[in-house]
Amino acid sequence: LNGKVEEGPEFERLLKNFQIILDEKSRYWVLVLQLLSREYETLNEVEGEIYSSMAFHVLQKLIPPFVEQKMVRGADGAIGLLLISDLAMTDAEMEVLLERMKSHYREETKDAPFVSLISSAYSCDTMETLSNAFDLARQQTMYLRYLKKDENGKRAREAVETLKMDAYHNCFSVHFKQIASEVRKGNYEKAKGKLSGSVKDLFELLSLNGEPAGEVQKLCVWAVELFLEEFGSLGYYEGLLKKYGEGKMALPDMDQDMESQQGFLYAALSEMLLSVIAMQKKCSNKYVDAAKEYIDQNCCDYALSLESVARHVGIAPAYLSRLFGETQNVGFVDYLNMQRIKCAKVLLCTTQLPIKEIGFKTGFSSVQNYTRVFKKMEGVTPKQYREKEKSRKESWEK
Repeated sequence: LNGKVEEGPEFERLLKNFQIILDEKSRYWVLVLQLLSREYETLNEVEGEIYSSMAFHVLQKLIPPFVEQKMVRGADGAIGLLLISDLAMTDAEMEVLLERMKSHYREETKDAPFVSLISSAYSCDTMETLSNAFDLARQQTMYLRYLKKDENGKRAREAVETLKMDAYHNCFSVHFKQIASEVRKGNYEKAKGKLSGSVKDLFELLSLNGEPAGEVQKLCVWAVELFLEEFGSLGYYEGLLKKYGEGKMALPDMDQDMESQQGFLYAALSEMLLSVIAMQKKCSNKYVDAAKEYIDQNCCDYALSLESVARHVGIAPAYLSRLFGETQNVGFVDYLNMQRIKCAKVLLCTTQLPIKEIGFKTGFSSVQNYTRVFKKMEGVTPKQYREKEKSRKESWEK
């Protein structure tokens, strides 16, 4: 909340204040409120503590009960707000809810001894995008303050320009990281939706700042470059560079209006995203083959799990689970159990080890689970299977 990037234990401690784990069962949005004096001056520590408490209580009353919230307060009057809803709530519905909440908040605090600058809301789905979203929201409130505040009739132009470029960069960075995250998980439709939202957010910011056409053209090119860099983390940089690198994409006409330039950027990034998705799909079988090989070699390790296998092949657990279902017609857990039962059958037929010990040796956490899975797959219990195979062997020898 102080606008700086913190690393190490202190940063981890701050994040733990939210007491949550970001997962795929909920949706998350971040926004920041910056409280200032009526003259848009920074609050001192005492004012920050008193005024943020007042704003904090107003916000608590306005957030509906079906949306969980976590708040943290900074000493200078900054309030960080994390809103958590179920997956049924869309970005559009949250946007409407937030606009209504902001309107009521402004009404409730219109006579307060402070003013509130409120950032846009940014969605996040990982610890990385959570911190990026807070940073972006904080930058936006700092920028709004410079727009509001005059110094002797003149804005601090240099400071405004610096903050403005930071705001643009963060707008690109946060959104592109979220899009890359969705592609990595195999959520391609969600990635396309986030791309549309990111371009819309950027051009709203450009419109707010009244950027000239020439500057918009430069920013469109910059956005394409940052997109290339972000997807380089997925291993597609060289492929994209050959197709869309410097000089290979037509620039938007400087005479075009803002809406046309927005259309150009969206079309360019959409084409690049579709190329990434096509390359990602080609890699799907490679991931599954690598996962199957790893499972086959380590299936008797009781600690083997979807998470550990996904980590080994370098993709998200949910994505690996989906790939198994789509390409193998069998779920991850069933495939793992099949390999464990194969090993168990060999030991049942070739050793005199107790059935309980064989269960543990082949990666099962309990005898009950081992017996249940074995019977489900083979139609008999391990004991019955051993007796049947022994009888068959004796009959064959006779």
